[in-house]
Amino acid sequence: MASQEGAIGCLGVIAVAGLIIFGIAYYEDAQWANKIFYWMNINVGDGSGWSRITIQSKPHDCEFMTAPMGSKNCHFEKVVSKVLWASRNGDGAPIRSFDNGQTWEPHPPGKCDFDLTLNCPTAFDPPGNVAPKYITTTGVIIQWKKVQE
Repeated sequence: MASQEGAIGCLGVIAVAGLIIFGIAYYEDAQWANKIFYWMNINVGDGSGWSRITIQSKPHDCEFMTAPMGSKNCHFEKVVSKVLWASRNGDGAPIRSFDNGQTWEPHPPGKCDFDLTLNCPTAFDPPGNVAPKYITTTGVIIQWKKVQE
């Protein structure tokens, strides 16, 4: 009976420690915590989602201790954009979006933006460089937007 209570208590301590660490990471905008969150919550492409999540480093020029010291009257907000691929209705041409589906552009997967005859595969291309029939998330990009207060 005592060993069962001890095991439950140990699991409780581990759970509380995990929540505290994740809370600190979330509050501090830790990159690894963001990557774990989006990896777990967004179905990205072929299951290799970890490598399909890109996080820009958070700038530090709004922090109190950054020179010149003092309040900068600004902060950074997280901007999350999903990279989407699909096949266009009608002709089935591959299309992609880098702004959560607000705008779409025709583009063959695995080809360079500057020269469509060259291969330039990226982490955000659909699996097998074949555009899916329906809208599919193939990547996540996290950037920071400076907000003046």
